[in-house]
Amino acid sequence: MIGCWRPRLLSVEPIRRFDPQSYSDALESWGWLADLDGMSPTFANAFGDLFVQAPDGSFSFLSTLDGTLEHLWPDAAALQAAINTREAQDEFLIIGLVQDAAAAGLEPGPAEVLAFKVAPALGGEVAVDNLELADFVVTVNVAGQIHEQIKNLPPGTSISGLTIS
Repeated sequence: MIGCWRPRLLSVEPIRRFDPQSYSDALESWGWLADLDGMSPTFANAFGDLFVQAPDGSFSFLSTLDGTLEHLWPDAAALQAAINTREAQDEFLIIGLVQDAAAAGLEPGPAEVLAFKVAPALGGEVAVDNLELADFVVTVNVAGQIHEQIKNLPPGTSISGLTIS
């Protein structure tokens, strides 16, 4: 079963599961990412990044941090094998930051994830001091809105404001 990996000495679950309606609501603002059409969320990491399955059985990773969708694994077995490696745990589950968040007392409830106070896409640090607990649906939805608004801006563009609906 995908997502069975359990790290030792980690009080925050690195793999989160939500109900179908929550996934649907969370992804409402990601319609601009055409490759996401037809994919089904399978699980999320502690930050709300999603592992999604295509109709052909392959899996992709939706990074709410980067606003990207990467097609990475041809099937569930390949995803499971990857997630069981330390490299993938660091890259896709962001285990080090999850451990730091747990040590700081940030432990998400059933409908929550670890969220960045200031999105890294807007200059926020990927650090425990920039984390808070937030609703999964709101976190992923807001990330989609941010990435849609900044996706065509040149690197280094100064951002003076965003509109979140």
